[in-house]
Amino acid sequence: MSPVTTRRVSRSSRFRRKAAGVDQLRHTKAHVSYPEPRVSPETRPALVSYVDAREHRLESQHAGAANSIAPARAEQLAAAVVFGYAGTRAESAASILGRGAMNAIVRVTTAARAFIVRMRDEGDALMEYRKERWCLDRARVTGILGPTVLQIGTTDGIPYMIESHIDGTPGDELRDSVDLWRQLGRYAKRIHAIPVSGFGRDLSEPVNGAIFNDAHAPDWPAFIRYNIESLTADDPLIGLEVYPADRRSVVRERFERLSERALPIGLCHGDLKADNTIVLDSGEVALLDWGSACAHVVPHYDMRELVAGEPRDAFVEGYGLTPAEFSLMRAEVETFALLAAFDLVRWSIDRRPDLTAEYAVRARAAFITSALKL
Repeated sequence: MSPVTTRRVSRSSRFRRKAAGVDQLRHTKAHVSYPEPRVSPETRPALVSYVDAREHRLESQHAGAANSIAPARAEQLAAAVVFGYAGTRAESAASILGRGAMNAIVRVTTAARAFIVRMRDEGDALMEYRKERWCLDRARVTGILGPTVLQIGTTDGIPYMIESHIDGTPGDELRDSVDLWRQLGRYAKRIHAIPVSGFGRDLSEPVNGAIFNDAHAPDWPAFIRYNIESLTADDPLIGLEVYPADRRSVVRERFERLSERALPIGLCHGDLKADNTIVLDSGEVALLDWGSACAHVVPHYDMRELVAGEPRDAFVEGYGLTPAEFSLMRAEVETFALLAAFDLVRWSIDRRPDLTAEYAVRARAAFITSALKL
């Protein structure tokens, strides 16, 4: 029997993102532009820090350093678990680099078919994988395409999940993504209508009687109250330079206004973006990576990182909102985005300290965007 062949598959280096109050920041090695007059001189240093931090993280992902499991070991383990599942030896096992900051991802090919194996040796990986399976199963009923979770288990002490492989083009490699974002808007509308119980990002008892829960709060009122009361003089987010101490009262006022709203709760994907999609040859869109799924405020939670311009306009259209309807809720969505970014930093301090620095950078960018309108 010939040995399993392995190879590294690197992600496309193209990266585009609109963020931090800038109409467009295009990530290149040599150029970052600041369109005027929307970015003041006072905010530029923070924006530079934001872009530099993202560049460092992307380079780490391209080098395969974002996961703690070495690619060679991940490939060996993936080939072994596929053999255990399918009873067929792998012909190849290829690490997919840069497609997952949280998981090692390996494409395993046998004589009959291909599989995707995801694994992670830290955090609550098994709970997260079970949540993904729960979400994918329910999304499929609504007509949302996605991989099928074939097996979840542990090998050599490392949690893993085997999924079906989907052939197609990664969404972030499309030259024109307007139709993709319109489809994501349609998908979001269906996802938000899926019945859920509870509130938060953790899913307990995902087989029977599934209930979402949050480490800080059991529901939306408690969630926002927790975040308001965390805005203290010794708030860790001030020390992390997420926001300056002299803006604490202004942030608190915006959160207080949001707390007065009775907002609906629904299932959210949590990470709707082009690189979590595969576009099939038929033009259909498969939605991947439900690890950030949660029961939260809809549609705000899945709109919190939408950028201005064609992607957002297409998403809003696909969701079924008119420009006038979205205009009425835009300020509320932007305040919610700031709240969610702050809460994610607080969550990481409690649950994933290794992610705190990255999430603080994101929250700082959200504050800068918001601060331009305070």
